[in-house]
Amino acid sequence: MINYLFFIVLGLAILFLLFLWTTKKSVKTGFAKDENNNQIPDVWEKKFKFLFTFENIIILVLGIAIGYLLANTTYLN
Repeated sequence: MINYLFFIVLGLAILFLLFLWTTKKSVKTGFAKDENNNQIPDVWEKKFKFLFTFENIIILVLGIAIGYLLANTTYLN
C-alpha cells in the first residue's frame, strides 16, 4: 500500500511542478498576458489563486510526503 501511495504522491508532485512550469513558460513566450509582472498569467491567477498563494507550502508538503513514503517503501530494502 505504501508503494502505491509513493507513486501517487510522486505523480501529483510532478504534475504540480509541470503546471507551475507551464505558467511561467506561457508568460515568458508571450502566449499569456501578465499585467503585474509576477510570472503568472492573469487568467490563471484568478482561477487558481489558492495554488499560487500556497505553492511553496504545497511543494514542501509534497517533498516531505515523498521522503517519508520513500523511506517506508520496499524499494530501498
